[in-house]
Amino acid sequence: MHEHWLPTSNLDLLLPPLDIGVFFCYKKDPIKIKANEDYCLAILKKALAQVLISFYAFAEEVVDNGLGEPEVLCNNCGVDFIHAYADVELQSVDLHHPYDSVHGKFPPFKN
Repeated sequence: MHEHWLPTSNLDLLLPPLDIGVFFCYKKDPIKIKANEDYCLAILKKALAQVLISFYAFAEEVVDNGLGEPEVLCNNCGVDFIHAYADVELQSVDLHHPYDSVHGKFPPFKN
């Protein structure tokens, strides 16, 4: 897809800037098989790429145009995909404040 701009509406201007993140939790296998783990990650990445074909604007960034108004810059940059481990019991993860219970495993907030 070539680079292009999408204008925002007046309703878009009412919302504060948001970073949306999704994380998945999986049961820890007693015996890790690297090939199986790599296969699962490949499937997850492929599925995410297929979803972003239809919803490409979610993978782009909001920047100011020449008039200082926010617009969506569609430049085919994709999304961040991070695979991390946390040795934490799922019941001890505070899903309302995951940064507090899974220290250092999430990317930092963007300013």
